Amino acid sequence: MALKRSITIDGTTYPDAYSRITTIRCDKADAYVYVCTYENEQARLDDAFPIKADEFKTDRVDLSGDVYVTSYTYLKTQPEFAGAIDC
Repeated sequence: MALKRSITIDGTTYPDAYSRITTIRCDKADAYVYVCTYENEQARLDDAFPIKADEFKTDRVDLSGDVYVTSYTYLKTQPEFAGAIDC
C-alpha cells in the first residue's frame, strides 16, 4: 500500500511521487507515522534513495484496527497529501 501524488521539491516537480509508510511508532498518548517519498514507484522498487522523508504525529486513539490502513487514511487528511490516490 502507498499513496501517489504530484509534489514539487526545490523547484522540481515529481508528478508520480510514491509515498510509503516506513514505520508507525506509538507511545501512551501519541502515534508517529514515518513516510518516505520516492520519485515514482519504480524508484522505490529499485531501492533508490527517497526524495523526501516526513514524520506525522496523531493521537494514538485515531489509529485503531489495521494501523496501516488507518494511517494511510489519516495521511490523506493532511494538506501534504491532498489529492493523493491509493496505489
